[in-house]
Amino acid sequence: MITVPGNAEGPHDVTVRPFRCWSPSCRRCGPIVGAQDLARLSPAIEGRSWVYCVATLGPRELARGRGRARVRAARARREWLERVEPVIGAAPPIVRERLVAGGPWVFSTELAGDTERDERRRWLTAAREVEPPPRGARLSPNAYHVAATAWTDSFLRRCRHRWGALEHVVTWEAQRSGMPHANILLRGPGLTAELAELEVREGVAKGNGRRRRVARYAPELRSLMRRWAIASGFGRVFWCEIGEAGGPALALYVAKLARELICPSAKGQAPTNRPRGFRRYSTSKGLLEVRHWPKATPVPCPVDGCEELPPCGAWHARNLRPHLEHAHGWSAEAARRYVWVRTFEHPTAAVRVLERAPDELADDDVAEVVAKLGTGGWADGRGTAIAAAIRDGDGSPTRIRETPEP
Repeated sequence: MITVPGNAEGPHDVTVRPFRCWSPSCRRCGPIVGAQDLARLSPAIEGRSWVYCVATLGPRELARGRGRARVRAARARREWLERVEPVIGAAPPIVRERLVAGGPWVFSTELAGDTERDERRRWLTAAREVEPPPRGARLSPNAYHVAATAWTDSFLRRCRHRWGALEHVVTWEAQRSGMPHANILLRGPGLTAELAELEVREGVAKGNGRRRRVARYAPELRSLMRRWAIASGFGRVFWCEIGEAGGPALALYVAKLARELICPSAKGQAPTNRPRGFRRYSTSKGLLEVRHWPKATPVPCPVDGCEELPPCGAWHARNLRPHLEHAHGWSAEAARRYVWVRTFEHPTAAVRVLERAPDELADDDVAEVVAKLGTGGWADGRGTAIAAAIRDGDGSPTRIRETPEP
């Protein structure tokens, strides 16, 4: 992959590196992203006491959750129609019927001629321009979206209503049947205070042979959270125990998390069948360190005399916002607005992906690609000048090796 930044001034600003999609589901990039995730999750989990829960999803619960999602989708679409129709006119009858019934956005044309089909298409195009159609995880019948909605909309709300502010870590895994289940860690002052007043017992955790271990749990708390999980939309198979700092429960959790993030094929519980955009884990705000994302746009700190060193060597669009809030007292909206404006002011980079190894690209090949990028990317001919400098030997592109040579 050849990258030419929008503010490139010479050949050294041109980078040649192996292409990385940075997707956690990629066979090549997944272990790298998983190692970064583990480096952020482990310090936040270890050294603290948590309540560890496992909530599952069964076929019956999935069917009920999908029914609720269809109801929410039909309600959202009716409200969308009420806002759109006064602007562009009434929707065709079949469009209204399928929207209200929760049908797909791409409509069948078997029962309609070309004229009616074109009419529906024109109406939908105009409606999307007025206001985007309703969409989101709460309206999706996907099993992972159903389980995530049960967690965020009901189970987590019940916990916060009883115990107040809570820190949480939720990781998703797939069962053998492909159904998702959630590994949940919870901690907070209210939960800790109530747990101190409850009876705590010890029992053998589920497992076979050497995997058996002693687990500490509060029967009253386990019964209460199991009822909440079932009422929220999860299945009847539920587990709850106390994970003490340095105890076997958290050690097993972190070890399993490391295996699933870095080597997902070892146990086969990685959620590879999750929908596009669904995160493998989620945490409460501020619990994890900001990720050093290689694609982040560099944004400088606007405060004069700031002495705090940026993490990973540079301020960028992902780590500057929390820095402005915590170190300089900016409001969340002001920090977000500053990062947003400066990100779009940054010159756009030109990228070309070639199906060749970086070592196979000579400097003349790189110069040819940069010259083609420069003809359409910069009006001042900067790309052409950089390409000429590379050909003349005035400079060489920066070559990044992500794997050591044997």
